Amino acid sequence: MLWVLVQNTARRVQRHPGFFRALFQRTLAVAGHLYRLALVAADEYSGLKLAEFLRNRNHTGIEGDLDEACSFGLRTVQSALVHRVVLEQDPAYGFPTYAVESLARMLVLHLGVVLQTQR
Repeated sequence: MLWVLVQNTARRVQRHPGFFRALFQRTLAVAGHLYRLALVAADEYSGLKLAEFLRNRNHTGIEGDLDEACSFGLRTVQSALVHRVVLEQDPAYGFPTYAVESLARMLVLHLGVVLQTQR
């Protein structure tokens, strides 16, 4: 399930590299204040929805704030993908399968995702 989430995120970034490059550059430039609040709100919302999904399926073994852990994990995945887009000059770039799989494994380990059996 998290692998699909990471794969879909990679596809979205790969399909629109110019958008993500421009967003990154504008965020760092003078217009950053216009984007920052919306980006933070979107990250928080995504984290809350992922945490809710995991709680509803008893898939988490993490101790602590699951909402924050999900937000941080998703931001980390997105940051790695956008970082590649920002640095890559070849328009035919892509995300190797190993990169997507590694990011998915990182997210699974970070969130302590386990399948708890129903008794």
